[in-house]
Amino acid sequence: MSVTTYYERLNDISSSGSWDDWFAFFLDGVVEQAGDAIARSRRVRGLHDDYRRRLQERRASANALRLVDTLFINPYTDAPAASRVLGITPEGARGLLERLGDVGILEYHSGSWPRLYLARELLAAIEDPLA
Repeated sequence: MSVTTYYERLNDISSSGSWDDWFAFFLDGVVEQAGDAIARSRRVRGLHDDYRRRLQERRASANALRLVDTLFINPYTDAPAASRVLGITPEGARGLLERLGDVGILEYHSGSWPRLYLARELLAAIEDPLA
């Protein structure tokens, strides 16, 4: 779907009342975007399952699993935020953040205080173009 085609279809409506071509173009765009959303959703869901599997294989705590779930609401966090969400001490939250880093789920983002951790793989699953 190109911007040029979009304007051509709009112009066709003005010049010849060609609504059928416009609707076909519009619906093709809806189908394309729906397919993209489905593919991204599957990618994100697969990543969620993989993260939980990684933690369960290492016999991680229930709080570690809950923290992973929160990353799918907000893919970055810090110890104070994790502490509030999980109802644990900031020290306990820092330990969980480090463990999630050890298994490749979170990456420390340098240069921030408090330390900010990103689920970079999750962000890529959402933002990267589909193949």
